[in-house]
Amino acid sequence: MAHRSRLDVALVLLVVTLTAALMQRPLAAQVPPGQGVRMAATYGLPAGAGGVAIVDPVTGSITPVVDLSADAKQAFAGLIDPSNGRLVLGGGGPPSAAGKIRTVRLTGAVVTGETVLTDIGPDVQDLALDRDGNFVALDGARLLVVSRQTGQITTIDTDQYPGTPLALAVDPETNRCWVATATGTAFEDNVLLEYDLDNGPGPGVQLASLQFDNHLALPEGLAYDGQDGVYICGADFFAAPTLVRYSLSSGAITTAAPFVAGTAIAGVHVDLRNGHVHWAERAPTLLSAKWGVIDPAVGAANPVASFPPTQEYARANDVNDWIDRTTLYPRHASASTSTLIEMAAHGLPGELGYLAVIEVNGSPIAPLIVGAGSMNSGGYFSLAATVPPGLLPAGLSFTILSARKNLTTGHFTLGTTAELSVGP
Repeated sequence: MAHRSRLDVALVLLVVTLTAALMQRPLAAQVPPGQGVRMAATYGLPAGAGGVAIVDPVTGSITPVVDLSADAKQAFAGLIDPSNGRLVLGGGGPPSAAGKIRTVRLTGAVVTGETVLTDIGPDVQDLALDRDGNFVALDGARLLVVSRQTGQITTIDTDQYPGTPLALAVDPETNRCWVATATGTAFEDNVLLEYDLDNGPGPGVQLASLQFDNHLALPEGLAYDGQDGVYICGADFFAAPTLVRYSLSSGAITTAAPFVAGTAIAGVHVDLRNGHVHWAERAPTLLSAKWGVIDPAVGAANPVASFPPTQEYARANDVNDWIDRTTLYPRHASASTSTLIEMAAHGLPGELGYLAVIEVNGSPIAPLIVGAGSMNSGGYFSLAATVPPGLLPAGLSFTILSARKNLTTGHFTLGTTAELSVGP
């Protein structure tokens, strides 16, 4: 009876907290489901290129994002935030842009606001999100985690391996992180490393030698495929494959698809809806660059869009592939500190999105809907609230389920689940 009483109290606190405090974010026009973004930095003079473009991999259409600040156009890294649809850009190049991690709000392809979240100092070489929505970054010498809650920067590791760390990927479910180093000489090796971010600061585990095993000398991007593989893209001195897949179970490295010798791939993303690999070609000044898609079952590099020649280097890419996945940040909270809780359901624009609690402390409950509303043009229905210290008790955990409803057919589609646990 005492246990049941404690569960009832926890549930009441949960109901009060989530239904009263969570607020739907305003509807906004964002990167549509299934479409991607390519980040680029200016190259040479005159300046004015660089920035972000939205790419439709089906039609091949390219829509430049307009009204970015000059510093935001120096986009060395970037991603789409699955909790709110905003772009997150990592800057490099000029001192005013280098090291800045900023969010960009869009209405369609027009910027309606920019906010600098933090400054890590040197160029942001790559950027990802961990399980709690924290920003994981490389600056060419350090692997860093920037707290989503406080902005505190934690150094996980420093450059103590062959080559320079330039590319990373994170599994947002297990918090494993992979880093690829690059070398500027044919006489130094470069490596693929693995970290467990849950363990905090510490050295990485070397998984593979790259250049000395006839693979990439200059990795520029990594992508986890949600299963057993990490894709590595970049360039090489000796016309070795520019996009390869490393098997986490066997250690085998295989060519993802053949490319023309000398092709440099700047960004790679695995669409978790279908396993297709999206690649963004880096082109030097005044040459065209392509966006393409690889079906791993076929193994052919299929270009779908071609950017016009311009003074820029492509640096990274991302795809809005979150449909039917539930976003919940953080996954671990402290009862003694203020916590920003963010959650999102993902579907198609115009559908009705739902977020509900379905378990408390591991015990199923009748679904408790904490929010419902229209999906915006990015396919997001999102809620957010700042919970004060002590409102959620230590030892409490709850599981969120998302769902979407087609208002024409009435059909419901359930999403994945995500759990938040509260510690002291």
